[in-house]
Amino acid sequence: MAAPHTTEHLHLHFIVVLLGFTAILGALITIDAASLVWFRMFFGLTGLWVFFVVRRVSYFLPLGRILPLLGIGVVVALHWITFFHAINVSNV
Repeated sequence: MAAPHTTEHLHLHFIVVLLGFTAILGALITIDAASLVWFRMFFGLTGLWVFFVVRRVSYFLPLGRILPLLGIGVVVALHWITFFHAINVSNV
């Protein structure tokens, strides 16, 4: 059996390759960055909704928890839009 640090290193390398591959895939996609992020958010929301329905988990939150999550969502969406726009204008 592999040592624990070896397994952690393999996980880290896998994540680095996966995240690096995102830029290459982003360069191959021809739609603009904002539309791409909207499609990603739609598929993510649909997947979460199916997960909650199948697992019968309540997805209602109090307003005090929704507002910070919306703020984080806006920041992450802006990050992805600028990331994919940078890939489109660069020569990856």
